[in-house]
Amino acid sequence: MIRRESSAAKERTIPLPLQKILLVEDDAPLRLALRQLLERGRYAVLEAANGSEALSVAEKHQPNLILLDLKLPDGDGLRVAQELKRRAKTSKIPIALLTGEWVHGPRAEILGRICVGTIPKPVTAQRLERDIGILLNMRQRRSPRRYPRYSVEIPGWYRVRGPDEAADAEFRLGMVRTISEGGFMLELASGVEEETFLDLRLMIATGEITATGRVVYSRPLEDEADGNGTFEHGIQLVHIGPQELAFLKRLIGETASPAS
Repeated sequence: MIRRESSAAKERTIPLPLQKILLVEDDAPLRLALRQLLERGRYAVLEAANGSEALSVAEKHQPNLILLDLKLPDGDGLRVAQELKRRAKTSKIPIALLTGEWVHGPRAEILGRICVGTIPKPVTAQRLERDIGILLNMRQRRSPRRYPRYSVEIPGWYRVRGPDEAADAEFRLGMVRTISEGGFMLELASGVEEETFLDLRLMIATGEITATGRVVYSRPLEDEADGNGTFEHGIQLVHIGPQELAFLKRLIGETASPAS
């Protein structure tokens, strides 16, 4: 007698298709190492060593995510990202930067509109696995964000920059709840107006981070039982030194956990 499996049982045994990641990196040894890390995470990896290859492979294979280096032998990765978004067949594929370059100014504004996130080089296996999961999840939620955010709970000091009459003389204390390489969420006892520039200080285990930030949003949280509310502020980093940036990356790489 032949036993027939139910259709439900058959469905449970069908393996899910691997998510495809296009890795655009001209350094062959690094590309091989990253490919091995991604394949260990059960991703199907496509490769491109330059911008023209990236455009061709992306159109043909339709990856779920493109990891793009900015320094390519045949041109600027920014132009490749713009061309990917211009073409109909690749315009909806999410792009994440995989770069050691600190992007700022007009380039940062363009990439902020195009890319869903940034993964810094060099990168640890743990960091790569964590960020890829976040970036793919962001695509599913359709909520693009230039930098993945991570949950923290560290004190942050700030003071308002500006003309003498508008500036704060003393630093005030707040709490940083989420952090990324592009900025963080700062929780304060009172609101600060959007577009305000702040001097910032974060005290972490690896050292003190000082930077300049801009308030991109300010909104009240739910009021406490005693009637005293708190406000959360989205802070965009507009200037940070290389040593402080290294401290920030180390904090994210070693201690921060993914934020929802």
